[in-house]
Amino acid sequence: MPFPAGTANLLALNLAAPNEPHALAKMLRAGITLDFDMAEIEFRADDGESAKKGFGIMAGAGYDAMIYFTQYLGYRKYILRQLSDYEFWYAEYEAKPRIVFNFDMWQYSSTGSVNGIEGDVDLNIYFRES
Repeated sequence: MPFPAGTANLLALNLAAPNEPHALAKMLRAGITLDFDMAEIEFRADDGESAKKGFGIMAGAGYDAMIYFTQYLGYRKYILRQLSDYEFWYAEYEAKPRIVFNFDMWQYSSTGSVNGIEGDVDLNIYFRES
């Protein structure tokens, strides 16, 4: 069950999950669950290498699907050229990205700050028109 933090806020909202930690813990202790859709995608390279990954579906939240990856995932785990129907969201916390692949959004920091939000937040740049 998602705790309402970060991206899980939208999922928790759509599931009508409690947003207080004690209420969530009470629900879990009572064995109450909330169902949501999961999916699996299989990647297969020309050389026959394949991998399967599961992911949550957040339909109806007003967002389009993106493939989120790091340099390691992009070079070693995903076959990005086979996922070209999706936009790519790349995370690397350097002065400039070092990956040799096009992406649509760059998560350049995990230690940003926003007035009214306690603690660190991720900072992103979206390169496409909305």
